[in-house]
Amino acid sequence: LGQGIQKDGVQFTVDTDRFPDMANMSEDLREDGKHLLIHGTPAVRVLQEDDMYKTGKEKNLFVKDSDSEDLVAVVKGRDVVFPDYWNPFVPGWFSDTLHRVPLSLSGIFLTENEPSTESVGSKTGCTANK
Repeated sequence: LGQGIQKDGVQFTVDTDRFPDMANMSEDLREDGKHLLIHGTPAVRVLQEDDMYKTGKEKNLFVKDSDSEDLVAVVKGRDVVFPDYWNPFVPGWFSDTLHRVPLSLSGIFLTENEPSTESVGSKTGCTANK
């Protein structure tokens, strides 16, 4: 399951307006022996109302720039931040976030598993390269 099921492009969400019975469908598929994976990336969209972003920010879990601010990049035209996987709390937080998906999932297909961006270094640029 990929971005097509997301609510407003927010990772690990389901657009229940477009897919009102996705939870039951996923359970039916599981009962038939089918396994669903959700597609995700490490980029977290910068949205104040998104729990994934809010909790990551509150817990100081994102990669920092040279000014110790969250490094904001652009991916697919949207502002994103990246979890700092050197932080020992990030894997548990990322895993817990998957539980907000109201589906019977067997796993995650994580792609683009490195911080990459469409901007030069970050949205504000890299201090050393200015």
